[in-house]
Amino acid sequence: MNKILEVENKIKSKEIEPKQEQLEMIKRKDPIKAEMAEVKTYLDIYRESFPENPAWAASGASKKPAAAKVEVEETVVAVPSEPAIDLNKILEDALNFVADTVILGTLNGQEGVSLHGTQNLNDALSYVRTAWTDLTAGAGTWSAAKGHFVDVFTRLVFKSQTQVSHTSKSYADLHAFITAFSASEGHQLFSLERTPAVHTHTHHHEGGEAQHVHFNEEEEKGAAVEGESPLKEGESLEEG
Repeated sequence: MNKILEVENKIKSKEIEPKQEQLEMIKRKDPIKAEMAEVKTYLDIYRESFPENPAWAASGASKKPAAAKVEVEETVVAVPSEPAIDLNKILEDALNFVADTVILGTLNGQEGVSLHGTQNLNDALSYVRTAWTDLTAGAGTWSAAKGHFVDVFTRLVFKSQTQVSHTSKSYADLHAFITAFSASEGHQLFSLERTPAVHTHTHHHEGGEAQHVHFNEEEEKGAAVEGESPLKEGESLEEG
């Protein structure tokens, strides 16, 4: 932006004869300013959503100017410098929170697992998780499923005061609950071993039926590569 302003001023003062590429560069000034403003807006939102980020803490600690140093001839006031904003850390925090939400939503209500939330919080968590599962299953278009997911999780990450559908809790309430639970009991749940999904289906053929039990698709592919059957002993039962 500074380069654009410098060239623009030289053209206005007739210091230089403008070239075509310089004129095109000046035309991009307003769009670039708009992009910079948009980026700043996102940074402000992230600052509000993740105040615990070290960059924000450093920023808050440095907002108070240093005490004036009195010299014989002049007074020198230290000017605080803005810390570098770690966008990678901000995005990582957001993705970690989304992952925690999906995992806790999946575990909640399973045998032996309870998040100890109120009924409204449990309903809100279930609704948010549905936005995730609908990305790969359910009716409607992919575009609609994607739009619903982005809308729901954007409100959750940014702690929206909007009420979660069919509950009396806001997205901000659910965000606080998930954050607190993840920091306390969540670590124990995250260390649990996962059980592969088991699917049973029956093939009808001449002379009888064959019932097959198999795990998820990736395990079947892995077994095929190794030249082994994806079924363990006793997992394939044939009648007739």
